[in-house]
Amino acid sequence: MTMKNDQMVGSENLTDTTGWTLSDAVEASLEARIESHRYADETDRILSRIPGEDVETLFPSYEALVKMGVEVTRLADALDNGLDAKLFGAVLEQGLEIEGFNQTLEAGIDIPTFNAGMEHLVEQQRLLELHPDAVDRALHRHGECSCVA
Repeated sequence: MTMKNDQMVGSENLTDTTGWTLSDAVEASLEARIESHRYADETDRILSRIPGEDVETLFPSYEALVKMGVEVTRLADALDNGLDAKLFGAVLEQGLEIEGFNQTLEAGIDIPTFNAGMEHLVEQQRLLELHPDAVDRALHRHGECSCVA
């Protein structure tokens, strides 16, 4: 397009006739970015599109995340930058406090450190389920329990 006598030339076909607004396009982009991290591998992602195929995901859908109150823009950035999707899903299942998570994302996180923290939290929850008693957990940590874990 060029300007001619203060009028834009060649702009007559710029009207969006699809019904999409800018916010629709931004939301679709965010959803696609998040969806790209929801599956364990490309095969699962493809199978998820087939009606009747039940594919396990690493964390809830974009719509569910929005309903939970997750700041999806910042989550998409974090996932794109290495946030572990599997650990994120596990921590969500264990009752991640969404408001605190959003504040952490907003403040900026060191993703490797955050991943290590989520891994520690998941492991501690697994250990708590395996050994509800604190003494048993201490014995487990020292390799002095009879469990097979």
